[in-house]
Amino acid sequence: MCRHLAIIVVSLVLPLLTGCSSTKTCAIPGVQTRPSTQNSATPSVHLNHVYLTLDAETFAAINESSFMRDRFCLFGHSIPEPSASNAVPTTYLIGQNTCLELLAAANTRAETEGNAGVCFSTRQAGDIDIVYDNLCTALGPDIQNGYVTFNTGARRIPWLRYVSSHRVKQTPPLLTWVVEYDAKFHKAVGFSSGRHLAKLRQTDLPTPPQKQYPQKLLRNIESVTLAVTQPEFNHLSTELAAFGYVRKEQKGLTVFSGPGVEIRAAVAPDPQYRIRSLQCSLTSKPKTPIQKTFGDKATLTLTEDAVAIWTFGPPQEHYARN
Repeated sequence: MCRHLAIIVVSLVLPLLTGCSSTKTCAIPGVQTRPSTQNSATPSVHLNHVYLTLDAETFAAINESSFMRDRFCLFGHSIPEPSASNAVPTTYLIGQNTCLELLAAANTRAETEGNAGVCFSTRQAGDIDIVYDNLCTALGPDIQNGYVTFNTGARRIPWLRYVSSHRVKQTPPLLTWVVEYDAKFHKAVGFSSGRHLAKLRQTDLPTPPQKQYPQKLLRNIESVTLAVTQPEFNHLSTELAAFGYVRKEQKGLTVFSGPGVEIRAAVAPDPQYRIRSLQCSLTSKPKTPIQKTFGDKATLTLTEDAVAIWTFGPPQEHYARN
């Protein structure tokens, strides 16, 4: 069973919607959430990972691709999760600092094809307090703010704190949230900022062995293009402003620029797929361009400039590429 630090945070989708909040501290004795205070500082909010729910054919095609496994990226398939009821088949395409989480439609977390999520993370301790304060100022006090622990099999250790402006009973078509790892968790799993490939096993904690992993082509996700409704766009724009992202208009898209990533958004009346494309950096340049198609709704193109572009959704909706 593969367990990678880069993908541990994805299991937060369920607790975000059902468990922890600013009025309920989760499983970390002696730690209390705090009320929002006015804060004009700008946090450093990076992309952590994205998730996307695919149809069964596309999901299977990616999983069965020898090119994906042998050359493109590291694969992960399951992780320790806060709730056993949250254990669902999932595939993780893992880069150096970010990853893409793929879910099959009709699972218990994001049952609708095309549903997606974007997880951000802070790297400076305390920045998540600034994120929380800024979101409360921009969107009101009803912001989720909680803690999650990590089950090593033998014990539970502090894992991370999360903040989200989504307070709904069902997963929305586009879910966004921010996390900050606990310093004790960093130490326990041998994590160092900027490198997320520390492979976890229950027997590895608290002092995992130093291992080397084969280098694949995927480095990082550097741009995410979204198709969203007008209300979703308005909410996203407010969130990203609270993160300190800079907004500009570019070729029919609204581009929000943050540390090492661009979030690009186009308004559509009824988009099926919220994530339409991803632009990724590669560790090396292919000798010739490569294009791979997976089912009818996913295409991966690798260029000679060391760039990979994913496009998702029905072909007739492929309109906003990075």
